Amino acid sequence: MIVGFTKVAAKHFKRSNLISAALSLVVFFSLGYQTLGQTTVTFTGSGTYTVPANIPRVTVEVWGGGGKGSTRTTADPGGGGGGGAYSRSVLGVTAGDKTVTVGAGAATTYPGGDSWFLSNTTILAKGGASAADNSRSGAAGGVAESGLGQVRWSGGAGYTHLIANQWGGGGGSSAGNVGNGTNATGRYGATAPTGGGNGGNGASTNKDGYAGNVPGGGGGGADYSGGATKIGGRGAAGQVVVSYFLFYAGTAWETGANWAGGTVPANTWRNAIIPDARNVTISSAVTIHSLDILGNSTVTIAPGGNLSLDASYGVLAVAGTGRLIIQPGGTLNLPANGTVHIPGTGSLVIAPGGTLTIPAGTTLTTAGPGSLIVEDGGSLLHNTANVQATMRREISGRAWR
Repeated sequence: MIVGFTKVAAKHFKRSNLISAALSLVVFFSLGYQTLGQTTVTFTGSGTYTVPANIPRVTVEVWGGGGKGSTRTTADPGGGGGGGAYSRSVLGVTAGDKTVTVGAGAATTYPGGDSWFLSNTTILAKGGASAADNSRSGAAGGVAESGLGQVRWSGGAGYTHLIANQWGGGGGSSAGNVGNGTNATGRYGATAPTGGGNGGNGASTNKDGYAGNVPGGGGGGADYSGGATKIGGRGAAGQVVVSYFLFYAGTAWETGANWAGGTVPANTWRNAIIPDARNVTISSAVTIHSLDILGNSTVTIAPGGNLSLDASYGVLAVAGTGRLIIQPGGTLNLPANGTVHIPGTGSLVIAPGGTLTIPAGTTLTTAGPGSLIVEDGGSLLHNTANVQATMRREISGRAWR
């Protein structure tokens, strides 16, 4: 409930209710501004990612390497290798070179390599296990719980062959960006969910197994009935993808050509960045992970527009003199465990007829009462204590006060 506001025009100020909520200090970044192009970089081998100036946040996705299928030197089929796990986070970053490590696909009985970004304590996905030599047993996929990330999925298991003297078992798929990997159910490698790598096929009679597919598919098991050693299929290398969405030109959020790369951010793991000197209007339902408004840019949620941030980790950050305006009929859905950060002279403005509810558990960090502005007829509801805001009342024949 609203219980008090910073006085703006002493003569005409009308007291209402008081807003309060505990403020938490979070670190923001000193930003420069420039026009940027490429917004997605995919690594299938280790390397360096250079964060451009003016990019405060990136989405990072990592897949562990796939496990190897069983090698056979005795008569019987071999089990399939496990697929790599997947992790995803939206991370705050500073400009400069960052380490990218991509887990190798397994070529021995050791597991596939782990993949990470910055360090193995920041975000990490585990590699899939490899099948033991001369074993029908399929190997387990990389375990989500052993990785690090805001979202994690496990890899699929390789096939365990229950019948002697038949084809090798298929490899498990890696996890996708929407769910756990698929377990192999026979000779053929498992088909991965969206974003993942398929497992390799098991061998036909007396042949080597087939390699898994990038990212992180497990290798297929070999089959032996005589002659030289039959080699289990190698696991596929993992992968690291670093991305962000940068508003490039124009005004409509919903127009793909207005975004660098030509694609509108459209799901809960995408972070959007509005660079300096932009005026952007949201007129439809938009769901993203986080939004950074930089410089003197303005984002307006128009009547009928709806901006929703990720329910668990979403971030709204308004830097410089930027503004986010909620017009009548516009809606901003903040996450219960997310962050609203307005460290400078920027502001979040609730226009007449607009409404903003700040859920309990939201970390709200502002520079003072001018960071949250409720115009006459606007509504701000908060469930905790000690958040300051400014009430502006329209006076006949005068501007907002």
